[in-house]
Amino acid sequence: MIKLLQWIMRFTEKHLRLCDILIILTFLLFAIICHTGRTCAPPPIIDFTNSDAGNIACFSAGLDNQELFKGDMVLENPKNYSYYMTIHVPLIRAINKITGSYSEAFLALYGFQIFLLLTGFYFLGILLLKSRFWAVLLSFVIITYGAVGVWTYWGLWTDPIPRDTFASLLGFLWFFVIYTHKSPKYWPILMGLAGLLVYVHPISALAIAFSIWFAYWWFVPKGWSNSRKIAYLFFCGIIFCIVAVPFIYNFVTSLDHSTSENPQLIRKIIEYRTPPGLSAVDFGWAIKKFLFTVMIGCPTVSLGIVGVLVLFSYSEWRKNSELKLILLWIAGGIVFLLFFLGGNIAFANIAGRVPILNNLIRNVRYIIPISLILFMMGVVCIERNFQNWIGRRVVYLSIIVLMIYILNPLGIAKDFRAIPVLGIKSLATGYKPKKSPLAEAITAVSKLTLPGSRILPINLEPLAIRYAAIRPVVWAYKDGAVLDKSNHEKLIKWHQVRERIREVWKKTALSPEKRTIGLLQIARELNAEYLLMADDIHIDINKVKQYNVFPDELIWTNSSYSLYRVADK
Repeated sequence: MIKLLQWIMRFTEKHLRLCDILIILTFLLFAIICHTGRTCAPPPIIDFTNSDAGNIACFSAGLDNQELFKGDMVLENPKNYSYYMTIHVPLIRAINKITGSYSEAFLALYGFQIFLLLTGFYFLGILLLKSRFWAVLLSFVIITYGAVGVWTYWGLWTDPIPRDTFASLLGFLWFFVIYTHKSPKYWPILMGLAGLLVYVHPISALAIAFSIWFAYWWFVPKGWSNSRKIAYLFFCGIIFCIVAVPFIYNFVTSLDHSTSENPQLIRKIIEYRTPPGLSAVDFGWAIKKFLFTVMIGCPTVSLGIVGVLVLFSYSEWRKNSELKLILLWIAGGIVFLLFFLGGNIAFANIAGRVPILNNLIRNVRYIIPISLILFMMGVVCIERNFQNWIGRRVVYLSIIVLMIYILNPLGIAKDFRAIPVLGIKSLATGYKPKKSPLAEAITAVSKLTLPGSRILPINLEPLAIRYAAIRPVVWAYKDGAVLDKSNHEKLIKWHQVRERIREVWKKTALSPEKRTIGLLQIARELNAEYLLMADDIHIDINKVKQYNVFPDELIWTNSSYSLYRVADK
Protein backbone atom coordinates (compact mmCIF):
# COMPACT_ATOMS: atom_id res chain seq x y z
CA MET A 1 0.00 0.00 0.00
CA ILE A 2 2.88 2.38 0.81
CA LYS A 3 4.40 1.64 -2.60
CA LEU A 4 1.09 2.46 -4.27
CA LEU A 5 0.85 5.80 -2.43
CA GLN A 6 4.43 6.60 -3.39
CA TRP A 7 3.63 5.76 -6.99
CA ILE A 8 0.55 8.03 -6.92
CA MET A 9 2.66 10.91 -5.61
CA ARG A 10 5.28 10.39 -8.34
CA PHE A 11 2.58 10.18 -11.02
CA THR A 12 0.92 13.38 -9.76
CA GLU A 13 4.20 15.31 -9.72
CA LYS A 14 5.05 14.12 -13.24
CA HIS A 15 1.74 14.42 -15.04
CA LEU A 16 -0.60 16.80 -13.18
CA ARG A 17 -0.80 20.18 -14.90
CA LEU A 18 -2.52 23.49 -14.22
CA CYS A 19 -5.20 22.68 -16.79
CA ASP A 20 -5.92 19.44 -14.91
CA ILE A 21 -6.51 21.43 -11.74
CA LEU A 22 -8.85 23.80 -13.58
CA ILE A 23 -10.76 20.89 -15.11
CA ILE A 24 -11.08 19.17 -11.74
CA LEU A 25 -12.37 22.41 -10.22
CA THR A 26 -14.94 22.53 -13.03
CA PHE A 27 -16.03 19.00 -12.12
CA LEU A 28 -16.29 20.13 -8.50
CA LEU A 29 -18.49 23.08 -9.50
CA PHE A 30 -20.74 20.80 -11.55
CA ALA A 31 -20.98 18.39 -8.62
CA ILE A 32 -21.96 21.24 -6.27
CA ILE A 33 -24.63 22.39 -8.75
CA CYS A 34 -26.02 18.85 -9.05
CA HIS A 35 -25.96 18.36 -5.29
CA THR A 36 -27.83 21.61 -4.75
CA GLY A 37 -30.29 20.69 -7.48
CA ARG A 38 -30.96 17.32 -5.88
CA THR A 39 -31.75 18.90 -2.55
CA CYS A 40 -33.96 21.45 -4.34
CA ALA A 41 -35.59 19.04 -6.77
CA PRO A 42 -39.33 19.03 -7.44
CA PRO A 43 -41.49 17.17 -4.93
CA PRO A 44 -41.51 14.39 -4.00
CA ILE A 45 -37.87 13.87 -5.05
CA ILE A 46 -36.58 16.45 -2.58
CA ASP A 47 -38.38 15.04 0.39
CA PHE A 48 -37.19 11.47 0.37
CA THR A 49 -34.84 9.04 -1.26
CA ASN A 50 -35.92 6.51 -3.87
CA SER A 51 -36.72 2.91 -3.02
CA ASP A 52 -33.24 1.30 -2.96
CA ALA A 53 -31.79 4.22 -1.06
CA GLY A 54 -34.85 4.20 1.16
CA ASN A 55 -34.23 0.60 2.15
CA ILE A 56 -30.68 1.42 3.22
CA ALA A 57 -31.92 4.45 5.15
CA CYS A 58 -34.42 2.12 6.86
CA PHE A 59 -31.69 -0.32 7.85
CA SER A 60 -29.73 2.56 9.36
CA ALA A 61 -32.78 3.80 11.27
CA GLY A 62 -33.54 0.26 12.44
CA LEU A 63 -30.08 -0.24 13.92
CA ASP A 64 -30.23 3.14 15.68
CA ASN A 65 -33.79 2.73 17.02
CA GLN A 66 -34.38 -1.00 17.50
CA GLU A 67 -36.70 -0.47 20.46
CA LEU A 68 -39.10 1.62 18.30
CA PHE A 69 -39.62 -0.96 15.55
CA LYS A 70 -41.49 -3.71 17.35
CA GLY A 71 -44.10 -5.13 15.00
CA ASP A 72 -42.22 -4.00 11.87
CA MET A 73 -42.15 -6.78 9.27
CA VAL A 74 -38.44 -6.25 8.53
CA LEU A 75 -36.82 -3.98 11.11
CA GLU A 76 -38.20 -5.79 14.17
CA ASN A 77 -35.40 -8.34 13.80
CA PRO A 78 -31.97 -7.04 12.62
CA LYS A 79 -31.21 -10.53 11.27
CA ASN A 80 -33.72 -9.80 8.49
CA TYR A 81 -31.34 -7.27 6.96
CA SER A 82 -27.94 -8.08 8.49
CA TYR A 83 -26.78 -9.56 5.18
CA TYR A 84 -26.84 -6.09 3.57
CA MET A 85 -24.06 -4.23 5.34
CA THR A 86 -22.42 -2.02 2.73
CA ILE A 87 -20.32 0.99 3.68
CA HIS A 88 -23.43 3.12 3.20
CA VAL A 89 -25.04 1.89 6.42
CA PRO A 90 -22.33 3.05 8.87
CA LEU A 91 -21.79 6.21 6.80
CA ILE A 92 -25.47 7.18 6.94
CA ARG A 93 -25.69 6.38 10.63
CA ALA A 94 -22.70 8.63 11.28
CA ILE A 95 -23.86 11.51 9.06
CA ASN A 96 -27.37 11.30 10.54
CA LYS A 97 -25.92 12.37 13.87
CA ILE A 98 -25.09 15.69 12.17
CA THR A 99 -28.09 16.13 9.85
CA GLY A 100 -30.77 14.61 12.09
CA SER A 101 -32.31 13.08 8.97
CA TYR A 102 -31.49 9.74 7.38
CA SER A 103 -32.56 10.91 3.91
CA GLU A 104 -30.43 14.04 4.14
CA ALA A 105 -27.57 11.91 5.42
CA PHE A 106 -27.90 9.69 2.37
CA LEU A 107 -28.06 12.61 -0.05
CA ALA A 108 -24.93 14.11 1.53
CA LEU A 109 -22.98 11.62 -0.57
CA TYR A 110 -24.51 12.78 -3.86
CA GLY A 111 -22.25 15.63 -4.96
CA PHE A 112 -19.14 13.82 -3.79
CA GLN A 113 -20.15 10.80 -5.87
CA ILE A 114 -20.62 12.86 -9.07
CA PHE A 115 -17.26 14.56 -8.54
CA LEU A 116 -15.47 11.23 -8.21
CA LEU A 117 -17.26 9.78 -11.25
CA LEU A 118 -16.18 12.66 -13.51
CA THR A 119 -12.64 12.85 -12.13
CA GLY A 120 -11.96 9.11 -12.28
CA PHE A 121 -13.01 8.76 -15.91
CA TYR A 122 -11.16 11.97 -16.79
CA PHE A 123 -7.84 10.47 -15.70
CA LEU A 124 -8.79 7.22 -17.41
CA GLY A 125 -9.48 9.22 -20.57
CA ILE A 126 -6.06 10.90 -20.42
CA LEU A 127 -4.46 7.49 -20.19
CA LEU A 128 -6.43 5.91 -23.04
CA LEU A 129 -7.09 8.84 -25.36
CA LYS A 130 -3.86 10.78 -24.81
CA SER A 131 -5.82 14.03 -24.93
CA ARG A 132 -7.31 16.20 -22.22
CA PHE A 133 -9.96 17.49 -24.61
CA TRP A 134 -11.23 14.00 -25.32
CA ALA A 135 -10.79 13.00 -21.69
CA VAL A 136 -13.16 15.76 -20.58
CA LEU A 137 -15.62 14.72 -23.26
CA LEU A 138 -15.38 11.11 -22.12
CA SER A 139 -16.16 12.15 -18.53
CA PHE A 140 -19.40 13.83 -19.53
CA VAL A 141 -20.33 11.15 -22.08
CA ILE A 142 -19.81 8.42 -19.48
CA ILE A 143 -22.49 9.86 -17.21
CA THR A 144 -25.08 9.44 -19.97
CA TYR A 145 -27.94 7.33 -18.70
CA GLY A 146 -28.45 3.91 -20.23
CA ALA A 147 -31.24 1.57 -19.20
CA VAL A 148 -30.49 -2.14 -19.05
CA GLY A 149 -33.22 -4.74 -19.46
CA VAL A 150 -32.84 -6.37 -16.03
CA TRP A 151 -34.02 -3.56 -13.78
CA THR A 152 -30.78 -1.67 -13.74
CA TYR A 153 -28.98 1.19 -15.48
CA TRP A 154 -25.69 2.98 -16.00
CA GLY A 155 -25.29 6.73 -15.54
CA LEU A 156 -26.47 9.53 -13.34
CA TRP A 157 -29.47 8.97 -11.11
CA THR A 158 -31.13 10.94 -8.35
CA ASP A 159 -29.74 9.04 -5.36
CA PRO A 160 -26.19 7.92 -4.49
CA ILE A 161 -27.15 4.27 -4.12
CA PRO A 162 -24.33 1.69 -3.76
CA ARG A 163 -24.13 0.76 -7.46
CA ASP A 164 -23.65 4.48 -8.29
CA THR A 165 -21.03 4.94 -5.59
CA PHE A 166 -19.23 1.91 -6.99
CA ALA A 167 -19.41 3.44 -10.48
CA SER A 168 -17.88 6.66 -9.15
CA LEU A 169 -14.82 4.67 -7.99
CA LEU A 170 -14.64 2.42 -11.04
CA GLY A 171 -12.81 4.94 -13.23
CA PHE A 172 -9.97 5.13 -10.69
CA LEU A 173 -9.73 1.34 -10.42
CA TRP A 174 -9.65 0.88 -14.20
CA PHE A 175 -7.06 3.66 -14.48
CA PHE A 176 -4.68 1.97 -12.05
CA VAL A 177 -5.24 -1.43 -13.64
CA ILE A 178 -4.47 -0.14 -17.15
CA TYR A 179 -1.51 1.94 -16.00
CA THR A 180 0.10 -1.00 -14.19
CA HIS A 181 -1.07 -3.97 -16.28
CA LYS A 182 2.49 -4.66 -17.43
CA SER A 183 3.85 -4.47 -13.85
CA PRO A 184 2.82 -7.63 -11.95
CA LYS A 185 4.21 -6.31 -8.68
CA TYR A 186 1.17 -4.01 -8.43
CA TRP A 187 -1.43 -6.68 -9.19
CA PRO A 188 -1.92 -7.96 -5.60
CA ILE A 189 -2.44 -4.38 -4.40
CA LEU A 190 -5.08 -3.72 -7.05
CA MET A 191 -6.87 -7.00 -6.32
CA GLY A 192 -6.91 -5.95 -2.68
CA LEU A 193 -8.44 -2.59 -3.66
CA ALA A 194 -11.04 -4.48 -5.69
CA GLY A 195 -11.75 -6.51 -2.56
CA LEU A 196 -12.45 -3.30 -0.63
CA LEU A 197 -15.04 -2.36 -3.25
CA VAL A 198 -17.08 -5.39 -2.14
CA TYR A 199 -18.05 -3.26 0.84
CA VAL A 200 -19.39 -0.61 -1.55
CA HIS A 201 -21.42 -2.83 -3.89
CA PRO A 202 -20.70 -6.55 -3.64
CA ILE A 203 -22.46 -7.70 -6.81
CA SER A 204 -20.48 -5.24 -8.95
CA ALA A 205 -17.17 -5.80 -7.17
CA LEU A 206 -17.26 -9.57 -7.70
CA ALA A 207 -17.79 -9.23 -11.46
CA ILE A 208 -15.27 -6.41 -11.98
CA ALA A 209 -12.60 -8.11 -9.86
CA PHE A 210 -13.00 -11.38 -11.74
CA SER A 211 -12.77 -9.63 -15.13
CA ILE A 212 -9.53 -7.91 -14.06
CA TRP A 213 -8.09 -11.14 -12.66
CA PHE A 214 -9.10 -12.97 -15.84
CA ALA A 215 -7.32 -10.38 -18.01
CA TYR A 216 -4.12 -10.61 -15.95
CA TRP A 217 -3.56 -14.17 -17.22
CA TRP A 218 -2.66 -12.79 -20.65
CA PHE A 219 -0.17 -10.23 -19.33
CA VAL A 220 2.13 -12.35 -17.22
CA PRO A 221 5.76 -11.82 -18.34
CA LYS A 222 6.77 -14.27 -21.05
CA GLY A 223 9.77 -15.54 -19.09
CA TRP A 224 7.64 -16.92 -16.26
CA SER A 225 7.06 -20.65 -16.00
CA ASN A 226 3.52 -22.02 -15.92
CA SER A 227 3.84 -22.97 -12.25
CA ARG A 228 5.04 -19.47 -11.29
CA LYS A 229 2.28 -17.91 -13.38
CA ILE A 230 -0.44 -20.02 -11.74
CA ALA A 231 0.96 -19.51 -8.25
CA TYR A 232 1.20 -15.73 -8.63
CA LEU A 233 -2.27 -15.29 -10.05
CA PHE A 234 -3.63 -17.63 -7.41
CA PHE A 235 -1.94 -15.39 -4.84
CA CYS A 236 -3.61 -12.30 -6.38
CA GLY A 237 -6.99 -14.01 -6.12
CA ILE A 238 -6.31 -14.95 -2.50
CA ILE A 239 -5.56 -11.30 -1.68
CA PHE A 240 -8.97 -10.33 -3.05
CA CYS A 241 -10.69 -13.06 -1.03
CA ILE A 242 -8.87 -12.17 2.21
CA VAL A 243 -9.99 -8.56 1.94
CA ALA A 244 -13.56 -9.46 0.93
CA VAL A 245 -14.14 -12.51 3.13
CA PRO A 246 -15.60 -10.67 6.18
CA PHE A 247 -18.39 -9.25 4.03
CA ILE A 248 -18.91 -12.49 2.10
CA TYR A 249 -19.04 -14.53 5.32
CA ASN A 250 -21.60 -12.18 6.85
CA PHE A 251 -23.64 -12.24 3.64
CA VAL A 252 -23.73 -16.01 3.28
CA THR A 253 -24.38 -16.76 6.95
CA SER A 254 -27.20 -14.21 7.08
CA LEU A 255 -29.16 -15.73 4.20
CA ASP A 256 -32.15 -17.98 4.56
CA HIS A 257 -31.94 -19.41 1.07
CA SER A 258 -32.15 -23.04 2.10
CA THR A 259 -34.17 -23.09 5.30
CA SER A 260 -37.64 -23.06 3.80
CA GLU A 261 -39.58 -26.32 3.89
CA ASN A 262 -41.05 -25.42 0.51
CA PRO A 263 -38.32 -23.95 -1.75
CA GLN A 264 -40.56 -24.27 -4.81
CA LEU A 265 -43.11 -21.95 -3.20
CA ILE A 266 -40.34 -19.47 -2.39
CA ARG A 267 -39.22 -19.56 -6.01
CA LYS A 268 -42.74 -18.87 -7.19
CA ILE A 269 -43.04 -15.93 -4.80
CA ILE A 270 -39.72 -14.47 -5.95
CA GLU A 271 -40.66 -14.86 -9.61
CA TYR A 272 -44.12 -13.46 -8.88
CA ARG A 273 -42.62 -10.41 -7.22
CA THR A 274 -40.10 -9.68 -9.95
CA PRO A 275 -40.13 -9.80 -13.75
CA PRO A 276 -38.78 -12.96 -15.38
CA GLY A 277 -35.02 -12.87 -15.68
CA LEU A 278 -34.31 -10.80 -12.60
CA SER A 279 -34.88 -13.80 -10.40
CA ALA A 280 -33.08 -15.82 -13.08
CA VAL A 281 -33.99 -19.23 -11.69
CA ASP A 282 -34.07 -20.53 -15.27
CA PHE A 283 -30.51 -20.54 -16.59
CA GLY A 284 -31.45 -20.68 -20.26
CA TRP A 285 -33.80 -17.76 -19.92
CA ALA A 286 -31.14 -15.76 -18.04
CA ILE A 287 -28.60 -16.21 -20.83
CA LYS A 288 -31.16 -15.24 -23.48
CA LYS A 289 -31.93 -12.11 -21.44
CA PHE A 290 -28.24 -11.34 -21.22
CA LEU A 291 -27.73 -11.66 -24.98
CA PHE A 292 -30.83 -9.62 -25.74
CA THR A 293 -29.73 -6.88 -23.36
CA VAL A 294 -26.26 -6.66 -24.81
CA MET A 295 -27.13 -6.86 -28.49
CA ILE A 296 -30.55 -5.26 -28.74
CA GLY A 297 -31.90 -3.90 -25.46
CA CYS A 298 -28.91 -1.62 -24.86
CA PRO A 299 -28.17 0.21 -28.16
CA THR A 300 -25.12 1.93 -26.71
CA VAL A 301 -23.30 -1.37 -27.22
CA SER A 302 -23.42 -0.79 -30.99
CA LEU A 303 -21.21 2.26 -30.41
CA GLY A 304 -18.61 0.02 -28.80
CA ILE A 305 -18.74 -2.41 -31.72
CA VAL A 306 -18.18 0.49 -34.14
CA GLY A 307 -15.23 1.63 -32.04
CA VAL A 308 -13.62 -1.82 -32.05
CA LEU A 309 -14.05 -2.17 -35.83
CA VAL A 310 -12.42 1.22 -36.37
CA LEU A 311 -9.52 0.40 -34.07
CA PHE A 312 -8.87 -2.95 -35.72
CA SER A 313 -8.80 -1.25 -39.12
CA TYR A 314 -5.59 0.51 -38.09
CA SER A 315 -2.59 -1.77 -37.77
CA GLU A 316 -1.04 0.18 -34.89
CA TRP A 317 -4.09 -0.56 -32.73
CA ARG A 318 -4.38 -4.27 -33.42
CA LYS A 319 -1.56 -5.06 -31.03
CA ASN A 320 -2.39 -2.30 -28.54
CA SER A 321 -2.18 -3.79 -25.05
CA GLU A 322 -4.73 -1.38 -23.59
CA LEU A 323 -7.32 -2.38 -26.19
CA LYS A 324 -6.51 -6.03 -25.57
CA LEU A 325 -6.96 -5.51 -21.82
CA ILE A 326 -10.39 -3.92 -22.25
CA LEU A 327 -11.58 -6.68 -24.60
CA LEU A 328 -10.38 -9.26 -22.08
CA TRP A 329 -12.46 -7.50 -19.42
CA ILE A 330 -15.51 -8.09 -21.57
CA ALA A 331 -14.55 -11.73 -22.05
CA GLY A 332 -13.94 -12.10 -18.32
CA GLY A 333 -17.33 -10.59 -17.54
CA ILE A 334 -19.05 -13.08 -19.85
CA VAL A 335 -17.15 -15.98 -18.29
CA PHE A 336 -18.07 -14.71 -14.83
CA LEU A 337 -21.78 -14.56 -15.62
CA LEU A 338 -21.77 -17.94 -17.31
CA PHE A 339 -19.81 -19.65 -14.55
CA PHE A 340 -21.11 -18.02 -11.38
CA LEU A 341 -24.66 -17.27 -12.42
CA GLY A 342 -25.00 -20.56 -14.21
CA GLY A 343 -23.28 -22.51 -11.47
CA ASN A 344 -25.37 -20.83 -8.78
CA ILE A 345 -28.62 -21.67 -10.56
CA ALA A 346 -27.53 -25.22 -11.44
CA PHE A 347 -26.46 -25.95 -7.85
CA ALA A 348 -29.70 -24.49 -6.49
CA ASN A 349 -31.72 -26.68 -8.84
CA ILE A 350 -29.83 -29.83 -7.81
CA ALA A 351 -29.95 -29.05 -4.09
CA GLY A 352 -33.56 -27.87 -4.13
CA ARG A 353 -32.54 -24.43 -2.92
CA VAL A 354 -33.31 -20.92 -4.04
CA PRO A 355 -30.48 -19.22 -5.99
CA ILE A 356 -28.71 -16.59 -3.89
CA LEU A 357 -26.61 -14.83 -6.57
CA ASN A 358 -29.37 -14.19 -9.09
CA ASN A 359 -28.70 -10.46 -9.24
CA LEU A 360 -25.32 -11.09 -10.87
CA ILE A 361 -26.97 -10.70 -14.26
CA ARG A 362 -27.36 -7.00 -13.49
CA ASN A 363 -23.63 -6.64 -14.14
CA VAL A 364 -24.43 -6.32 -17.84
CA ARG A 365 -24.69 -2.61 -16.97
CA TYR A 366 -20.90 -2.32 -17.24
CA ILE A 367 -21.01 -3.05 -20.94
CA ILE A 368 -22.30 0.54 -21.32
CA PRO A 369 -19.21 2.45 -20.03
CA ILE A 370 -16.89 -0.03 -21.75
CA SER A 371 -18.77 0.47 -25.04
CA LEU A 372 -18.56 4.25 -24.69
CA ILE A 373 -14.82 4.05 -23.95
CA LEU A 374 -14.20 1.86 -27.01
CA PHE A 375 -16.26 4.18 -29.19
CA MET A 376 -14.32 7.22 -27.99
CA MET A 377 -11.04 5.42 -28.68
CA GLY A 378 -12.26 4.71 -32.21
CA VAL A 379 -13.30 8.33 -32.78
CA VAL A 380 -9.96 9.63 -31.52
CA CYS A 381 -8.19 7.15 -33.80
CA ILE A 382 -10.03 8.54 -36.85
CA GLU A 383 -9.70 12.14 -35.69
CA ARG A 384 -5.93 11.93 -35.66
CA ASN A 385 -5.92 11.17 -39.36
CA PHE A 386 -7.33 14.65 -40.07
CA GLN A 387 -5.12 17.71 -40.02
CA ASN A 388 -7.68 20.51 -39.50
CA TRP A 389 -7.80 20.95 -35.70
CA ILE A 390 -11.12 22.82 -35.45
CA GLY A 391 -12.85 20.76 -38.12
CA ARG A 392 -11.84 17.51 -36.52
CA ARG A 393 -13.29 18.39 -33.15
CA VAL A 394 -16.48 20.00 -34.40
CA VAL A 395 -17.29 17.07 -36.68
CA TYR A 396 -16.60 14.31 -34.25
CA LEU A 397 -18.09 16.06 -31.28
CA SER A 398 -21.29 16.37 -33.29
CA ILE A 399 -21.12 12.69 -34.25
CA ILE A 400 -20.70 11.62 -30.65
CA VAL A 401 -23.57 13.75 -29.36
CA LEU A 402 -25.90 12.68 -32.14
CA MET A 403 -25.11 8.98 -31.88
CA ILE A 404 -25.41 8.89 -28.11
CA TYR A 405 -28.78 10.58 -28.06
CA ILE A 406 -30.19 8.99 -31.20
CA LEU A 407 -29.32 5.47 -30.14
CA ASN A 408 -30.29 6.15 -26.55
CA PRO A 409 -33.42 8.36 -26.64
CA LEU A 410 -33.52 8.58 -22.85
CA GLY A 411 -30.28 10.53 -22.85
CA ILE A 412 -29.75 11.43 -19.26
CA ALA A 413 -32.28 9.96 -16.85
CA LYS A 414 -35.55 11.87 -16.88
CA ASP A 415 -35.52 12.55 -13.13
CA PHE A 416 -31.98 13.88 -13.36
CA ARG A 417 -32.46 16.31 -16.24
CA ALA A 418 -33.86 19.11 -14.11
CA ILE A 419 -31.35 18.75 -11.30
CA PRO A 420 -28.49 20.93 -12.72
CA VAL A 421 -31.03 23.60 -13.76
CA LEU A 422 -32.57 23.63 -10.29
CA GLY A 423 -29.10 23.73 -8.77
CA ILE A 424 -28.15 26.87 -10.71
CA LYS A 425 -31.51 28.46 -9.88
CA SER A 426 -31.18 27.64 -6.22
CA LEU A 427 -27.60 28.91 -5.96
CA ALA A 428 -28.64 32.14 -7.73
CA THR A 429 -31.96 32.87 -6.01
CA GLY A 430 -32.14 30.63 -2.96
CA TYR A 431 -35.06 28.73 -4.51
CA LYS A 432 -36.67 26.04 -2.36
CA PRO A 433 -39.64 23.95 -3.49
CA LYS A 434 -42.80 23.51 -1.50
CA LYS A 435 -43.22 20.36 0.50
CA SER A 436 -44.91 17.52 -1.32
CA PRO A 437 -48.20 15.86 -0.22
CA LEU A 438 -46.18 12.80 0.79
CA ALA A 439 -43.95 14.92 3.01
CA GLU A 440 -47.08 16.35 4.64
CA ALA A 441 -48.36 12.81 5.20
CA ILE A 442 -45.11 11.68 6.84
CA THR A 443 -45.17 14.79 9.07
CA ALA A 444 -48.76 13.97 10.05
CA VAL A 445 -47.72 10.43 10.99
CA SER A 446 -44.90 11.83 13.13
CA LYS A 447 -47.13 14.33 14.93
CA LEU A 448 -50.40 12.40 15.27
CA THR A 449 -49.08 8.97 16.26
CA LEU A 450 -47.04 7.86 19.24
CA PRO A 451 -43.52 6.41 18.82
CA GLY A 452 -43.80 2.71 18.14
CA SER A 453 -47.26 3.01 16.53
CA ARG A 454 -47.63 0.39 13.80
CA ILE A 455 -48.54 1.70 10.33
CA LEU A 456 -49.95 -0.07 7.26
CA PRO A 457 -49.18 2.04 4.16
CA ILE A 458 -51.15 1.32 0.98
CA ASN A 459 -50.46 2.49 -2.57
CA LEU A 460 -47.58 4.80 -1.69
CA GLU A 461 -43.82 4.72 -1.19
CA PRO A 462 -43.83 3.60 2.46
CA LEU A 463 -40.16 3.53 3.42
CA ALA A 464 -40.09 7.15 4.59
CA ILE A 465 -42.47 6.13 7.39
CA ARG A 466 -39.58 4.09 8.76
CA TYR A 467 -36.59 6.35 8.24
CA ALA A 468 -38.30 9.78 8.49
CA ALA A 469 -41.20 9.24 10.92
CA ILE A 470 -39.35 6.42 12.75
CA ARG A 471 -42.50 4.28 12.90
CA PRO A 472 -42.79 0.53 12.34
CA VAL A 473 -44.46 -0.65 9.12
CA VAL A 474 -46.37 -3.94 9.29
CA TRP A 475 -46.19 -4.57 5.54
CA ALA A 476 -44.61 -2.90 2.50
CA TYR A 477 -44.19 -4.06 -1.08
CA LYS A 478 -40.44 -3.41 -0.97
CA ASP A 479 -40.09 -5.82 1.98
CA GLY A 480 -40.25 -8.75 -0.42
CA ALA A 481 -36.85 -7.77 -1.84
CA VAL A 482 -35.34 -8.05 1.65
CA LEU A 483 -37.13 -11.12 2.98
CA ASP A 484 -36.54 -13.26 -0.12
CA LYS A 485 -32.93 -13.54 1.03
CA SER A 486 -33.17 -13.49 4.81
CA ASN A 487 -36.45 -14.84 6.15
CA HIS A 488 -38.56 -17.14 4.03
CA GLU A 489 -41.16 -17.66 6.74
CA LYS A 490 -41.81 -13.93 6.76
CA LEU A 491 -41.67 -13.88 2.97
CA ILE A 492 -44.58 -16.32 2.78
CA LYS A 493 -46.57 -14.10 5.14
CA TRP A 494 -45.60 -11.07 3.06
CA HIS A 495 -46.93 -12.81 -0.05
CA GLN A 496 -50.19 -13.77 1.65
CA VAL A 497 -50.81 -10.16 2.68
CA ARG A 498 -49.98 -8.97 -0.83
CA GLU A 499 -52.54 -11.36 -2.27
CA ARG A 500 -55.15 -10.14 0.23
CA ILE A 501 -54.52 -6.52 -0.76
CA ARG A 502 -54.72 -7.37 -4.47
CA GLU A 503 -58.00 -9.20 -3.89
CA VAL A 504 -59.52 -6.27 -2.02
CA TRP A 505 -58.36 -3.86 -4.71
CA LYS A 506 -59.84 -6.00 -7.46
CA LYS A 507 -63.21 -6.67 -5.82
CA THR A 508 -63.81 -3.07 -4.77
CA ALA A 509 -62.74 -1.31 -7.98
CA LEU A 510 -66.11 0.45 -8.26
CA SER A 511 -66.48 1.29 -4.57
CA PRO A 512 -63.66 3.30 -2.96
CA GLU A 513 -65.54 3.21 0.34
CA LYS A 514 -65.67 -0.59 0.42
CA ARG A 515 -62.01 -0.69 -0.62
CA THR A 516 -61.09 1.42 2.41
CA ILE A 517 -63.16 -0.84 4.64
CA GLY A 518 -61.43 -3.95 3.28
CA LEU A 519 -57.98 -2.43 3.80
CA LEU A 520 -58.89 -1.40 7.33
CA GLN A 521 -59.84 -5.00 8.02
CA ILE A 522 -56.43 -6.18 6.75
CA ALA A 523 -54.79 -3.54 8.96
CA ARG A 524 -56.62 -4.97 11.99
CA GLU A 525 -55.49 -8.50 11.14
CA LEU A 526 -51.89 -7.29 10.98
CA ASN A 527 -52.28 -5.49 14.34
CA ALA A 528 -51.66 -2.14 12.66
CA GLU A 529 -52.78 0.89 14.64
CA TYR A 530 -53.00 3.21 11.63
CA LEU A 531 -53.73 2.95 7.93
CA LEU A 532 -52.08 5.48 5.60
CA MET A 533 -53.33 5.26 2.04
CA ALA A 534 -53.09 7.19 -1.20
CA ASP A 535 -55.76 7.86 -3.80
CA ASP A 536 -58.44 7.83 -1.12
CA ILE A 537 -59.61 11.41 -1.33
CA HIS A 538 -62.85 11.06 -3.19
CA ILE A 539 -64.53 8.63 -0.82
CA ASP A 540 -67.61 9.45 1.21
CA ILE A 541 -66.48 9.06 4.81
CA ASN A 542 -70.09 8.74 5.96
CA LYS A 543 -70.46 5.67 3.74
CA VAL A 544 -67.36 4.17 5.29
CA LYS A 545 -68.85 4.61 8.75
CA GLN A 546 -72.17 3.24 7.51
CA TYR A 547 -70.60 0.09 6.09
CA ASN A 548 -68.08 -0.47 8.84
CA VAL A 549 -68.97 -2.08 12.17
CA PHE A 550 -65.77 -0.86 13.74
CA PRO A 551 -65.41 2.76 14.85
CA ASP A 552 -62.41 3.52 12.61
CA GLU A 553 -61.59 7.19 12.33
CA LEU A 554 -60.18 9.42 9.61
CA ILE A 555 -57.83 11.65 11.60
CA TRP A 556 -55.98 13.45 8.82
CA THR A 557 -56.13 14.01 5.07
CA ASN A 558 -54.62 16.21 2.35
CA SER A 559 -54.78 16.36 -1.44
CA SER A 560 -53.36 12.85 -1.91
CA TYR A 561 -53.29 10.86 1.34
CA SER A 562 -55.53 9.82 4.21
CA LEU A 563 -54.57 8.62 7.68
CA TYR A 564 -56.99 6.38 9.60
CA ARG A 565 -56.88 5.27 13.20
CA VAL A 566 -57.63 1.55 13.16
CA ALA A 567 -60.05 0.33 15.81
CA ASP A 568 -59.28 -2.71 17.91
CA LYS A 569 -60.95 -5.98 17.04
